[in-house]
Amino acid sequence: MMKGLILAFHTLTIFRFISKDVKGELSDSLYWFPIVGLFIGLILCSIYWAWKILRLPLFIPAISLLMLLAEILITRAFHMDGLSDWADSFGALNREKRLEIMKDSRVGTFGAIAISMDLACRIIFVIRILELNKIIYILLVPIISRTMMVEMCMGMPYARENGTGAPFVKGAKDPHRAVALFVCGLLSLIYGIKGIFLLFINLAFTFALKWSFKKRFGGVTGDLLGATNEMSTLLSLFIGIIL
Repeated sequence: MMKGLILAFHTLTIFRFISKDVKGELSDSLYWFPIVGLFIGLILCSIYWAWKILRLPLFIPAISLLMLLAEILITRAFHMDGLSDWADSFGALNREKRLEIMKDSRVGTFGAIAISMDLACRIIFVIRILELNKIIYILLVPIISRTMMVEMCMGMPYARENGTGAPFVKGAKDPHRAVALFVCGLLSLIYGIKGIFLLFINLAFTFALKWSFKKRFGGVTGDLLGATNEMSTLLSLFIGIIL
């Protein structure tokens, strides 16, 4: 099980706890996705807490920007790249062309717009959440968004023959989903009934994405898993403002 935790950190973050590659089933890391989300959330919250401890003049836009930069650094903007590739596929008329566009490393117009909107919305939403003094909510969002990636793997064919996300999708089983959702549900309780409500909203949204991805791509890819994380994050931040 500890190999799964190490693999989860290796997959989702820049952190490497041992120098050599860990051998094991990549799908076993799915159990630990909510825990990695918790770790990321704690780092983001620590920026706000450190700012308060140091008694610096409260400048919420700067704190929001630092949180965004920290997450980009921690995750290598891996999921944003998936969002960009997914958006670039909008211009294609068939499945094969969409998959071909997503495999292209170049960023197109739709991809650039998607990344710009993602960054802008994140900063604006976090500013408002901090203004409402909902810092604990910043802790919860990465937990839920990483859990939605586990849900996206379940019951979905891999849209390509091979790819970076193939071992996760092809190896995903019911125990991975059950454990991830159970841990996410427990951690969601830090925000009370609102946290559970947010989890269910994200599950409904992810089910809708599954239907869309299967229709447009014939399944899911690593890029689409990253796009799921980013869209879940934006949805959660927005809901957090109005809850």
